[in-house]
Amino acid sequence: MIDVHCHLNSKDFDKDLKEVVGRAKDIIIIDAGTDYESNVKSLEISRNFKNVYSCLGMEPCLKDFERINELIFNNKQNIVGIGEVGLDYKICKEREDEDFRRFIRLANKFNIPIVVHSRWAVKPVLNVLEEEEAKKVILHAFSGNIKEGLRAVENNWFISIPTSIKWAEQKQEIAKAIPIKNLLTETDSPVMWEGRNEPKNVEFVVKKIAEIKDLSVEKADKIITSNGKKVFRIG
Repeated sequence: MIDVHCHLNSKDFDKDLKEVVGRAKDIIIIDAGTDYESNVKSLEISRNFKNVYSCLGMEPCLKDFERINELIFNNKQNIVGIGEVGLDYKICKEREDEDFRRFIRLANKFNIPIVVHSRWAVKPVLNVLEEEEAKKVILHAFSGNIKEGLRAVENNWFISIPTSIKWAEQKQEIAKAIPIKNLLTETDSPVMWEGRNEPKNVEFVVKKIAEIKDLSVEKADKIITSNGKKVFRIG
């Protein structure tokens, strides 16, 4: 199985990180940074655990592009993607997209995927991605409608379904409408669960998608994990 987006670098895991990763030892884990400090921490975690890989990113409302851009350049051999980055119209009143565009260009240059945050901003995010001709895209915890999801499919991008599929009808509808060849699974740990989330809970997402798609869990897992390995060029 694969958890394409979580935050093991969160302070929520400081006391028992080894145990958390141990419970998910058979799961491929992609850890995502959101600022300079969490990016540095993510790199360290990926060095310490063989099943954990790192993406370096910047939360949409942060203004620290130059430092994070330099960190990405200096560690391009140690990361599998850029993220999370994107737009967040719930939190950011200043709706600037230039940093997002620069991260897209960087991901295209390195031929690695970009993991995109799009809260309350799905349509603007899709517009920017298309305008910048983004190549490898993972729409993390996708909150758009079916039409927007199919627009992503037309661009050969991936939609990542989080553990909130357990209760979120929108996530269930997206999982049903989007071809499984365009689906990925994530936990967004430590959030998106009842209590602290962790990567082992991605198993629930795979089982739910299998149920929705009327597939065996083994078949759904094989396809989704293959999707993740291909886009991140791992394993």
